[in-house]
Amino acid sequence: MNKNILKEKLIDEIVLALKNTKEKTPLVYHLTNTVTINDCANITLAIGGSPLMSFCIEEIEEIIEFSSSVVLNIGTMDKSMETMAVEVGKIANKLKKPIILDPVGVGAHARQPKNYKQFLNNC
Repeated sequence: MNKNILKEKLIDEIVLALKNTKEKTPLVYHLTNTVTINDCANITLAIGGSPLMSFCIEEIEEIIEFSSSVVLNIGTMDKSMETMAVEVGKIANKLKKPIILDPVGVGAHARQPKNYKQFLNNC
């Protein structure tokens, strides 16, 4: 196929995906750092989704159960956030919910690549 046809096909698929998203208004649970929480909410709203953010571990399973997908932003995590992110990953996997992983900051310091690998193995 020629590049122009592939480009047009990709654009058509993106437009269709956005149209479907706006029609369904999926609830998207985000576990993200406080630096990007507002941006994540606005981006989700802009494409037609409904964002939900919570740091309350006791309600996470119930939230993920009625969510369409989960966004995990694992930048700037402290130990409690890391523990919660692993739990969110396990619950999303158990409930067969898609996980969008945002590995922001990976490689910013020597400890991170090892932590991310452990994180992925624990989910």
